Amino acid sequence: MTTSTAEPIRSPPLHGALSYGVSRQTVTAWRKRYEASGVDGLSDRSRRPHSSPTRIDPAVEALICEMRRQHRRWGA
Repeated sequence: MTTSTAEPIRSPPLHGALSYGVSRQTVTAWRKRYEASGVDGLSDRSRRPHSSPTRIDPAVEALICEMRRQHRRWGA
C-alpha cells in the first residue's frame, strides 16, 4: 500500500471520504478493517451469506414449481 492509498486511513474520515468520493461511513469501516487485519483486511470480501438456514427444501421447491406450471392463473 502506498502512502497516498493509506492516507484516508490515517486522516479524519471526512477528508478520506472527500478525496476518494465515498461516504464517511465507508472510510470508518475501512479504518476498522485495517486496524483489525492490516492491509489484508482491506481486500475485497465475498458478500455471500455463510449459510441459508431458512432455505426451502429442494423437494418442496420442485412441488411449488410444478403447481405453478399447472395453475398459471393463480398468480404470484
